Amino acid sequence: MLSAVCTHLGCTVRAEASLRPDPSDSDARKATQVFELACPCHGSRYDANGSNLSGPAPRPLPAFRLALAPDDGQLVVDLDDEVAPDVELTVP
Repeated sequence: MLSAVCTHLGCTVRAEASLRPDPSDSDARKATQVFELACPCHGSRYDANGSNLSGPAPRPLPAFRLALAPDDGQLVVDLDDEVAPDVELTVP
């Protein structure tokens, strides 16, 4: 679970989609949709994996472990257990 809290000053980042020229198209006629996270406070930008791309953010967005509660099956985010952004939730 990727955090939505900017690592600069703690503002909530928002998802943005934009079109960028496709680097494989030499004539620049094709576009690729890019998903990024942006901080509205000071302009930090992150890619979809939480890596900081620009702005004053000093580090990437953290990701936290997800689990299913055994008693009722609710999704639980463990804010004390930071994991790599590519860790996936597995359900037994």
